Amino acid sequence: MTTPRETRTFIEQELAEPLERIERARLAAVRELHRKRSHLKIGAVVLTLLLMFIMGPFGLFVGVVVGFFGYLGFSQRFQNMAIPKELRDDFKRDVIRPLVDHAAPSTTYYPDRHVSLDAFSASGMFQTHPTRFRGDDLVEGRLGDTDIRFSELDAEHRGRSSEAGDSRTIFKGLFFSADFHKDFRGFTIVRPRPPKLVKSYLGRGSKADKMNAGLAMAEHISASRWTPESSRFGRLEEIELEDPEFMEHFRVYSTDQVEARYILSPSMMERLLAFRGEAVRAREALAQRIDAKKKFIQVVDQDEMESGRFYVSFAHSNVYIAKHHFRDLFEIDTRQPLTDPSRIEEYAADLRFAFDIVEDLNLNTRIWSKAPTGR
Repeated sequence: MTTPRETRTFIEQELAEPLERIERARLAAVRELHRKRSHLKIGAVVLTLLLMFIMGPFGLFVGVVVGFFGYLGFSQRFQNMAIPKELRDDFKRDVIRPLVDHAAPSTTYYPDRHVSLDAFSASGMFQTHPTRFRGDDLVEGRLGDTDIRFSELDAEHRGRSSEAGDSRTIFKGLFFSADFHKDFRGFTIVRPRPPKLVKSYLGRGSKADKMNAGLAMAEHISASRWTPESSRFGRLEEIELEDPEFMEHFRVYSTDQVEARYILSPSMMERLLAFRGEAVRAREALAQRIDAKKKFIQVVDQDEMESGRFYVSFAHSNVYIAKHHFRDLFEIDTRQPLTDPSRIEEYAADLRFAFDIVEDLNLNTRIWSKAPTGR
């Protein structure tokens, strides 16, 4: 794996020209976005004045309400469409693909492919079946002796109603799978332990702690929340392990208690705690960014609350890791310049996070082996 210093040198020497070219196109797209928003504002004012002229004082009220929400809706639509497909394709081809090749030459990057629904379901992490499943930025190949595959995924469940409010995010973030080189008889899953709601809200916990508590409350009142009784692998037994720090932060469920203890060795638990530490720091940074917005009415949606949480499961000779993230990882952000080295280093850090999973979980140390063929 490349180091952050090596990545910075690569960006400065190899990516400067394409970044400057794509940045000029990004600025042109931003100017067009601002022009459309200016026209929206003028249209909202004209509509308000017209309704006030026709309907009197009540028309003023109607015009303000319709104009305000109309501006928000169309403005968000323009924001989502601000980056043309050609510019996105250039960025993926000329920036993200070289970053992947530099970080792990033995892998291949597919900008418009993703981990399959079958792999997502096989992980056993989520009990709600997605009715909308999409993703991109697939990376697959071998790191050492380990076959890996990961991509961004966005899985949603939409109810019978066609209304937007009847849709719920199941998972949005980075989904990773790797060959664990161990034949599992059962299924084991590691989930973050829910926070104590009253303590999190009324205590002196961080903003990230309060986000955790809000998410736990939402999951508690949801009829489709995850339960060990509804596993696709059968009823799961909660396992108590000997590491008190690990059990403070995680819950472990399995169909095979002996196998779960074998998989979650002291070294494995130590690595997962270190893995959690990185996720917690990312959540604290997110909470600070949300506070920095200083909104009059601050709304934190489900995707933001989920950001940084991760789940781990062991099934079908694979280890699966799902790490929630509320933003798109490898896309152009209209609000941030691409020529800022720290911005591109964020993309590289996201890639390094996925590649480091192999080292963090010690997947290239073959302490186990698969059963011989035909056994």
